[in-house]
Amino acid sequence: MHWTLNGEPVFVDGERVSLKALGQILAIKKVQMSDSGEYACELWAGNDQLARQTAVIMVDFRADNMLYGVSKGMQQQKSNRSSGTSMNELY
Repeated sequence: MHWTLNGEPVFVDGERVSLKALGQILAIKKVQMSDSGEYACELWAGNDQLARQTAVIMVDFRADNMLYGVSKGMQQQKSNRSSGTSMNELY
């Protein structure tokens, strides 16, 4: 098994990037924006490529960027970590 990202070999360090299931699964911890791209898993026998499977992965950090704080009878404050903006809502 051989893994590439955008045509370049994937560096498997065993910590952040590791292989599972005899190399069939590429596991990435602490995903970064630079992990986006086209991944390919290739199976070779000598100089012959026996199989190739690809997947395009897009990393998006926008989804879970909200912090919430609530106290009964007080205001709820929402703040966006990335922009530093906040809104207050009365409850």
